[in-house]
Amino acid sequence: MRTIKIIQLLIMISLLSLLSACGGGGGGTSEPAPTTLSGRVADGYLTGARVFLDRNGNRLLDAGEPWDITSAGGHFSLQVAPGDGDRYPVVAEIIAGQTIDEDQPQEAIAAGYRLVAPAGQWTFISPLTTLVKNERDKTPALSLPDAETRIRSQLGLGAGISLFDDYIQSGDSNAVAAHHAAGIVAGLMGTLENLIEQNVGTALTDDQRTAVELMIDDQIKARQTMIAESLAAAGDPATREATEAAILADIDSSSLNADLLNRYLDRLNNPAPVWDMTAPEILDQVPPVDSKTSIDVVISLGFDEKLDPVSVSTDSLRLIGPSGPLSGTLTYDPDTRQLAFTPDDYLMAYTGYRVELTGVTDLYGNPLPSLAWSFTTIFDQLPPALPDF
Repeated sequence: MRTIKIIQLLIMISLLSLLSACGGGGGGTSEPAPTTLSGRVADGYLTGARVFLDRNGNRLLDAGEPWDITSAGGHFSLQVAPGDGDRYPVVAEIIAGQTIDEDQPQEAIAAGYRLVAPAGQWTFISPLTTLVKNERDKTPALSLPDAETRIRSQLGLGAGISLFDDYIQSGDSNAVAAHHAAGIVAGLMGTLENLIEQNVGTALTDDQRTAVELMIDDQIKARQTMIAESLAAAGDPATREATEAAILADIDSSSLNADLLNRYLDRLNNPAPVWDMTAPEILDQVPPVDSKTSIDVVISLGFDEKLDPVSVSTDSLRLIGPSGPLSGTLTYDPDTRQLAFTPDDYLMAYTGYRVELTGVTDLYGNPLPSLAWSFTTIFDQLPPALPDF
């Protein structure tokens, strides 16, 4: 009996020690105090924008994600768990009919769009931070400094400015140029998103909206030179508006359609090591369009990038004469990036022919638009030499 009591006493002592190590029998460990992320949103400072911590990276405000509406000067404040600011991006939703750009405070912004800053860069969110974030989303292996350097170089901005600094407060020439470029990008974002939604014919889903933002990003970066050239007149609103109009006129709006959107959705769902959404381009073409050429011509096309060999088949290129398609051999050389069709027989002299090319893509699945052109043959072959009797 005495032994049992000793054992019971030892068990009680052990339990008391365990409770003491856990802080007693009270309330357990406390949650760490939240921290505050304070920053500003701008093209010019944007009032009435919805800002949130994007914990799952979908650029949408979801349940449980802290959010705020920007006040005058584009200010926002988010209460987040310690470390979340360095872990997740911050998104600013510019709301059509609600958000006001303090550069143009007379009326609310007509076409909504979203701005985003990479994780750890929440203090100033702008169209320029959005370009950097998009660059990293498309090429995850790219470091943040390299992505920033790439965007700064593309837009023709000086190396002396960080794209994460408040270009409105600074006021030096580099900051004025950054503000000018940001304004052009912001105007294009809203206008092009509305245009794509009209082309698609239905309201964009959440997944589609993210793909659309990358579509717009590619369209803007393809015309970076036009933005860079306008920086000579940075600060002039008329120049900003003229540059926006010139870029919009340069974009084939009809190509921003559901087919292209589906290609972007597919690329997001099936990432490639290289971000390439541009169709291959033809560098040389034999025979040229509407030319006169030999009856023993070899049809050839040279491209600016490699084609996907799987996409090249006997049906890819057709040579059509007066009696229909002609037989021949189609070859593709990936080293020279040359596609060639050699007819089985001489063509008929003084006759019109038509070439049709369809279905070929580059290595990343970007299709070359269907191509067709015509040419006429001439008789340029010498007769065989007479035998020597």
